[in-house]
Amino acid sequence: MDVVAGMARGARAFRRASVSGEPLARRGRLAGFARVLAGAVCAAGMTGCTLPLFASHAQNRAASFRQTEIELAQAREQASFVCADEDACDRTWERVQTYVEQHSATRIVRISDTAIETGMPHQFGVAYFWAERTRDSDGATHIRLKGMCRGMYTSDGGPGWTYATCATQIAAAESGFRDAVRG
Repeated sequence: MDVVAGMARGARAFRRASVSGEPLARRGRLAGFARVLAGAVCAAGMTGCTLPLFASHAQNRAASFRQTEIELAQAREQASFVCADEDACDRTWERVQTYVEQHSATRIVRISDTAIETGMPHQFGVAYFWAERTRDSDGATHIRLKGMCRGMYTSDGGPGWTYATCATQIAAAESGFRDAVRG
C-alpha cells in the first residue's frame, strides 16, 4: 500500500470512529492513523525523521577528525629534530634519503643539500613524503620530514574522502622518523 492510500484509509477510519461515538482507542484506529501519518511525514521529508541519527554521526566524525589531527601533530613533532653538528647532520641526511625512499610510494624527483622531494602519486589515498634541512638564526640545523596525500583534506580544511587512510600512513612514517635516522 502506498503512503497516500494508507493516509486516506486512516482518515476514513478516524471519521467513522468519531461519528459513531465509539472510543478511538478501543477500535485501534487512531494508533493506526497516527502510524500512517508519521510514515507519510517521514517519507515526504526524510530529514526530519533521521536528523538525530545524522547529527550523532556528524558529531562522531568531527570528534574522530579532531583526535586524528592531534595524533598527526604529535607525529609531526617526532618527524623533526636538531642536528648536533654539521658532520652529524651530513651523515643523517644520507639516512633521511633512504627513509624517504622507503616510505614514499613515488620516487625521489629532487635531491639537494636542503631538500629531498618525491613526486606526487597519481592515485588518491597514497602518501608521499619530502624532507627539508634548514638552518635557523642561531646556526642550528633542523631536519624535518613532511607527508601529504591526495584527497586527505577538503578545500575548507575538513577531512577528505581518503583522510583515514592517509592519516594512518603519514602518522606511521612521521612517528618513526626520528629514531630511524638518528643512528
